[in-house]
Amino acid sequence: MKSFPFDSAVTYDSLGNPEYDRAADSALLADFLHLMFTDGVFPHPSTGLQVVASENEMSVVVCPGNTMIRGRMGIEETARTLVFEASGTSYDRIDAVVARLNTNYAYRDIDLYVVKGTASATPAAPELTRTGGIYELRLANVFIAKNTTMISAERITDTRLNTEDCGIVTSNPQRVDTTAIFNQYQAALEKYLRFVRDCIDGTTAGSILARLDGVDTRLGAADISAIGDGSVTGAIAAQGTAINALNTDMLDAKIRITSAYNYDIGSPITFDKISDNGYFGLVLPAYHTINTFSFNISYIHVVPGADHFSILSLFRNDGSQVTSGKVDVLIILFPV
Repeated sequence: MKSFPFDSAVTYDSLGNPEYDRAADSALLADFLHLMFTDGVFPHPSTGLQVVASENEMSVVVCPGNTMIRGRMGIEETARTLVFEASGTSYDRIDAVVARLNTNYAYRDIDLYVVKGTASATPAAPELTRTGGIYELRLANVFIAKNTTMISAERITDTRLNTEDCGIVTSNPQRVDTTAIFNQYQAALEKYLRFVRDCIDGTTAGSILARLDGVDTRLGAADISAIGDGSVTGAIAAQGTAINALNTDMLDAKIRITSAYNYDIGSPITFDKISDNGYFGLVLPAYHTINTFSFNISYIHVVPGADHFSILSLFRNDGSQVTSGKVDVLIILFPV
């Protein structure tokens, strides 16, 4: 494994020259900077390394600016004039202005170059070189019309903001890849769902499923006169009683069921935790014929030790996201 910086122990060879046992070369520093920053031009000033028209024949001007290429810096302090080869007499062509990193021993620098394209009836910009110690960033494409001696501003296409060609230097990574973490969570959730399915055999889990079906059947009907005292409040209270009974039945399994009527999206929900290892939760619609909208089943993660959580957003059946407002939810929590 490469690692730095560390202080070196200094010894001397037979000629008296110092030798350092923790010496770090430029490639190691460049690798470190490439982990921290993306390739591209620095965004300040906005004209940094911009290619503009020149008053001279067959030339452009590159404005002062700075670039980062594979962890190595290029600083252009003055405006640079770049000269193009003469135009063809039969066909147009497209040339590119590039910032080129060259780590080969004879160069070891970053500099500005014109890359000549191929004259054609349908000209295309030349490909960038990114091999053999060379790595190019395209600053602009320049259309070289046949039988012309000047390059006007409208012939210059600024490509600095094109991430594939160049891009803007930013902190790297800009995003955190959470794929592996998500896959672990998903695997754990599927494990608990398999456990629940396997337990539905007429025992306690079978009784739980029957009670859930009964609650869903009663609240899914338009006529609520037979639920509780026949009022909306009575129906809600009746389901609350059923949910409390379900929690009692699932105490040994440490699976928790909770509900929130008229829940304000984003606000905390407190529950009676049994496990300190955290929970995965399924969020399902509840009372959807009374005071809510239909939404897709989603899931949440409760951090270890917490006795509350928040639902930050839900997705309607049409795919639209809801991040505020009130809704009725049923949550089943599985301990991790």
